Amino acid sequence: MTKLAIFGDSWACGSFSTEAEGWTGIGDFYFQEQLSKKYDITNFASGGLSNVRTLHRLNDYLETNNSKILVVQTDPIRDCFPNFDYGLIKSPFYDIFKGNIKQLAETQIELFYYQLNLLAVKHSVEINIIGGCSDVIPSAAKYKNLNVLCYSWFELIDKNHKHGVFSNTTNLGHVIQADTDREVIDQIYEKQVIIDREQGKLFGYGGDNHPSHAGQDLMINYIEGKL
Repeated sequence: MTKLAIFGDSWACGSFSTEAEGWTGIGDFYFQEQLSKKYDITNFASGGLSNVRTLHRLNDYLETNNSKILVVQTDPIRDCFPNFDYGLIKSPFYDIFKGNIKQLAETQIELFYYQLNLLAVKHSVEINIIGGCSDVIPSAAKYKNLNVLCYSWFELIDKNHKHGVFSNTTNLGHVIQADTDREVIDQIYEKQVIIDREQGKLFGYGGDNHPSHAGQDLMINYIEGKL
């Protein structure tokens, strides 16, 4: 069976709620379990992980392993405050980038793709990438060793979705206070609208902002023939 290593945040860790219990806060690893029907899975993803931390884990893995790789992209703002809920931090962080948060996020994502591709070239592998809570932007396609399987998970759920790297994990209140580009606010708001509309259907229960089993099946069915 072909080996597949998964990297990313909680969107690669399954569902975090059930109809009976609501939000559980513990991923059930449904995503990897379904893919394990076809692949020998090792999952290095974990909740709240930043793209930078994903790069570190991937680098360590590729030093001693060779397999298919699947990366689930997360919110680039997490690169500034990895490993804890930056949205609740009482900090002037957003004010530092007043009016430039969109530029910051898109630069972070571009660096992410650049470094992913460097790792892929170094180890002679192709790195597959999909959008999770954050959509993949078109510039990823210019890197020859990156293979974008799906630009946006949200687009699979709503064909009218407009792509954007920001997600509802970014604190909307702080963004508004920073007087940033209206497009950033729209990106966050639109994703939240889709999540709210699909609660208990393609997203989980009790305010869960992760895809439900049905929502994960959409992605799995979409990418399994492309890996």
